[in-house]
Formats: sequence, C-alpha cells, structure tokens
Amino acid sequence: MVTTTRRGRPTQAEAKKLHQKLRKAAVATFVKYGYDGTTMEAIARAAGITRRTLYARYPDKRAVFVDVIPWALTRRTEREESYDLDEGDLRSSLVAVGRAGLARAIDPDIVRLTRIAMSESARFPEFAISAHSMTWSGRHRQVMDLLRRHHEAGTI
Repeated sequence: MVTTTRRGRPTQAEAKKLHQKLRKAAVATFVKYGYDGTTMEAIARAAGITRRTLYARYPDKRAVFVDVIPWALTRRTEREESYDLDEGDLRSSLVAVGRAGLARAIDPDIVRLTRIAMSESARFPEFAISAHSMTWSGRHRQVMDLLRRHHEAGTI
C-alpha cells in the first residue's frame, strides 16, 4: 500500500485548525517577546509552519498583531459566557460573573497582552481605546443580559 501526501489547498476544516494554531502561536510569541521582539520567523517557528505559509495568510507582523490581539483578549470571555449561570438567583449569577472577571483581570497572559496592546497604541490607534473594552465587553453584556431578564421576570 502506497501512502501519498495530500497537496494543494487545505480543506476548510484544516484551514480553520491551522488558523487557530497560528493565532495561538502568535499570541504566545507576542507575550514572550513583545511586539518589537517578535518576528514573522518566530511566529512561524512557534506555529510549526513555514514563513511562506505564514505570509500567505498575513502580509506582515502588523497584520498578525491586528488579528490576534482582539481574538486573544475576547476568546476567554466567550468561553466563560457559555457557562451556565443560576438564572433563578441573580445574586449568585452576579457573583459568578464577578469571580470570572477577577480571574481574568489577574490572568498573567491577559495582563501582558493588554499591556502590549496599550503600549503599542501609538502604532495601533485602534487598540488605544479598545484594548480595555475588549477584555470587558463580554462581561458587561453578560451582566446587562442578566439584569434585563430579571427585570422582565419582575424579580428585581
């Protein structure tokens, strides 16, 4: 039996998996080296891909940074929002949201990413305002949704 290596364009599933792998590697590289210390070579190496593959997806380091920072700062909040809150008990739900927010606020990677985004705001004006809001907007939505549902139910 002869095994052949598949060539050509990756399937959508393979492309999505590669994109996630690349994003995670880029975030880890930016966290480790900062923006100035990060190179496209370092990102490619961390992702286990060639520079050619990386450049096929991003024209330069700036494009990688603009893509991965918002993704990294919002992805954990999105996962947390999927946790079931005790919808019947507003106090418990708000405490759970608060605890998740506190855990996020002291997460070393999130703190480092936020600092990098803020320190690079001269190069990336879009991050000057949004870096802070990216980390909290999901939490704000969660609290507002809880309060709205309890208000509509007449429990507050």
